[in-house]
Amino acid sequence: RSFCGATHDGFSIQEAAIYIPSQILGAALGTFAAWGAWADNAKVGYPAVSLNKGYGDAFLGEILGTFLLVYVCLNVATIKQLAGNSYFGVAIGLVVAAMAPAVGPITGGAFNPAVGLMGAFTGGERYPIETIWVYWIACPIGAVLGTLFFRIQNFEEFHTELEGQRFMAHASAAKPHKQKFMVHAHVNGARLRKEVAAEVKVPEAIETCVDI
Repeated sequence: RSFCGATHDGFSIQEAAIYIPSQILGAALGTFAAWGAWADNAKVGYPAVSLNKGYGDAFLGEILGTFLLVYVCLNVATIKQLAGNSYFGVAIGLVVAAMAPAVGPITGGAFNPAVGLMGAFTGGERYPIETIWVYWIACPIGAVLGTLFFRIQNFEEFHTELEGQRFMAHASAAKPHKQKFMVHAHVNGARLRKEVAAEVKVPEAIETCVDI
């Protein structure tokens, strides 16, 4: 969102950079906690590319899984129209639940570069850890693609002059069977007031209807 120019809830480069060491630290602490629970690092599971599949399949699988995860997260947890919704956690959880069995047997199902480091933290005694590079290249690519698709779909999240767009069907009483579709654009009146003469009164919101 920040790199694409979001008009709200954006991070500076410094703020965004904090997430990288935070994610790595979280992955390390989770790995060591599991190690302590099992009392044996050899029993701690971690993402690893399947020995029966090639790097190409794993690479594409991680791109797909990360793309869907980022895309859904941005759409259900960051846009204004869905602010305060109660299902964002379910939506994100279902993506992980779907991708884990779908591509997990091929890629290990990391969908996050930091998660891909778990094998390094445990010593990689169960599966080879030489494929960690897959997660640190494929996952960022998937994240960028997910963000770009989100940017294209949610135009108004990146333009303050439009607060929202609605498509509605209107039917007259005389001809209820014949519907007329219109575009309803809700324009930010506060911004308009700065662009017109002081003596002109601009309402808080202007609704423009265009017949299609």
